[in-house]
Amino acid sequence: MFARMLSILSKGNCLSNLCHRNLTTSEAATALRPFYFAVHPDLFGQHPKERVINENSLKKLNEYVSSLHSVGYARPTEVIFYLKISDDNKGFPVFKRIEISLFSRDLRTTIKTILKACNLPVDYVNTIESSKLSRPRPAQGLVSWDHTFYKAVYSTGAMKVKPQITLQKWLEKNVAEAQRLSVMTRAIQDDIDRLSSALKNKLNLQELRWASVWGNTHYRGCLRSFDRLYAENKVKIEKILKGRTLVFASSTGVNLHGDIILSTEHVPTFWMNLLNSVCAYDPVLKRLPYMEDELSGLLNNIHIVRRKKRNLSLMAQQYEELLNKLINSLRRCQDEAKTCFFDEDLSNLQLVVECESGPLTVSQTGQFLIPASCPGSLVIEFIDQNKTMALQLLSEIPEFLEKERRLHAECLQEFHLSSLSKDDTVTSHQMTDFCSRLLNNQQQLQTAASLDDLHICVSHYFSVMQDGRMCIPWDWTEQQ
Repeated sequence: MFARMLSILSKGNCLSNLCHRNLTTSEAATALRPFYFAVHPDLFGQHPKERVINENSLKKLNEYVSSLHSVGYARPTEVIFYLKISDDNKGFPVFKRIEISLFSRDLRTTIKTILKACNLPVDYVNTIESSKLSRPRPAQGLVSWDHTFYKAVYSTGAMKVKPQITLQKWLEKNVAEAQRLSVMTRAIQDDIDRLSSALKNKLNLQELRWASVWGNTHYRGCLRSFDRLYAENKVKIEKILKGRTLVFASSTGVNLHGDIILSTEHVPTFWMNLLNSVCAYDPVLKRLPYMEDELSGLLNNIHIVRRKKRNLSLMAQQYEELLNKLINSLRRCQDEAKTCFFDEDLSNLQLVVECESGPLTVSQTGQFLIPASCPGSLVIEFIDQNKTMALQLLSEIPEFLEKERRLHAECLQEFHLSSLSKDDTVTSHQMTDFCSRLLNNQQQLQTAASLDDLHICVSHYFSVMQDGRMCIPWDWTEQQ
């Protein structure tokens, strides 16, 4: 019966968006970050059996998640992972075998199943507001299924959310481990600093960045590999990279900012293939400002913005296609634009185009986030209805950013931290709230554990990284 119902559901087009648009790619990557750190094959270098199994299972999992994102469906499968849980009395590692059945057509449910199977926190997934879910619109002639069906299928006793741990208790349990890992990896970080500084100077780079979920051991390996590649192709690489920004991330290409992105998963030969073709991207990068000007003109001189951190993996050619799609849609709606805006100057407003589809949104910083596939008439209507609110938010940003900077500096000083950073998915409002509450609870937190010389990263989950960084959710729970 269950298989028959799934077969019927798969024929309903009204459900396709629900299956694969409930989490964005960046949100899914952030949610799975603790899991990747726990099962990454590099952690099992001395244990070939476990390494091979984890490597193959990661490939299957990536294919499954990619299929959910692209078509909203993935063939049910099973994956097996090994987790190192402790050492035995003789110092040999003890592994736990985890078997995970993947059958959900909902990415959110899939990710929570994976995390819970490994006893990892799901707090970040729970914090992603339900409003971001793309809810299906029942179409004429199609069955609108009752939500109790999904509740019956996917709700089990094993899926109950565990009580949230307080920050004080978590620090008590994990500060010593973070300090140990930080000391152990200090030599690695020194190597990274030396290699990155040398490469930046030799290549006259504007900037060299690491934007991958993997730890500093992986970063050092990438720097060493690139240094060897540079030694074999000095003249050519120097000419290509002079004055550019080089980023190691999860994809390969030239992004909309002109940054050269190299995937940490690719071999140096593949990197060199991209570097040899960098000049082919220059005409695209030169066209982008003209296309942004045209889009701006169609919306009464609204300011088109490229968000630096959020758009790291959006490649130049993809951005050009998004702009072109939105421009063509708005060209057909100029009569509506004149009716709505008349001669009003919208240059004080900001608009961002960074995805194919999704909700029309005003960000917390007052920017209009517009999906390229949205009909032009809806874009015009949305901007007209929300321009007052957007202007108000934009006017508050300078003062708010100054408050964030001040609280950030105060936290570094009061807790004697080595560093205090945040994930790209953490907003300025969330960061400000985190710092403010940290300072308000300073006495209780310092009683629980000393944070001297620690590296804190504000995120959406609790985790101690391989390099000793402590990831703490911005909305951590206080001691009752």
